Amino acid sequence: NLPNDPLSQIYNKRFFAQFRAYGDAYPALARAISAYVPKDASIVDVGCGHGFLVEALRTSGYAYSYGVEGSTSGAEMWPLQYKDTFYKIQDLTAKDAARAIPVTDYVSTFEVAEHLPPTHAQHFVRVLTEHRPRLVFFGAATSFQDQGRNPGHLNEQPIAYWVRHFEKEGYALD
Repeated sequence: NLPNDPLSQIYNKRFFAQFRAYGDAYPALARAISAYVPKDASIVDVGCGHGFLVEALRTSGYAYSYGVEGSTSGAEMWPLQYKDTFYKIQDLTAKDAARAIPVTDYVSTFEVAEHLPPTHAQHFVRVLTEHRPRLVFFGAATSFQDQGRNPGHLNEQPIAYWVRHFEKEGYALD
């Protein structure tokens, strides 16, 4: 995992492996995204973890689907033939994190923002919007979603909180 990462004990290979059981959800999510994204578009999944959504997008016909992840443990599950070209490890709280995000037409990030400290919320939204994608598909844990049982959730907030952060970057809820 990234140096000095206090959550490396949580976001390990075992953490990412548990999502294999939800494999059917990723093609369904890719189909939902395809209602808004033309097949010749590019898309990056920020906080892609194991890469299941990236690969579901690729299988759905999105040849330019990329993943960026903060944990090296997730990288162990990325397909070898795409690992070096379409995936990157990046500390999403780093000042230069946006440089690791490829310039794409669309950005997705699901269940990532709540894992970053509140002091990095605006920075994270800025990373997502830095290259001015047409749309950002965003989802994060809401207040009390895990009732304090997930030590990795550092910033559970209502959607209005995130809407305000996106508005500061010139994006509106759709």
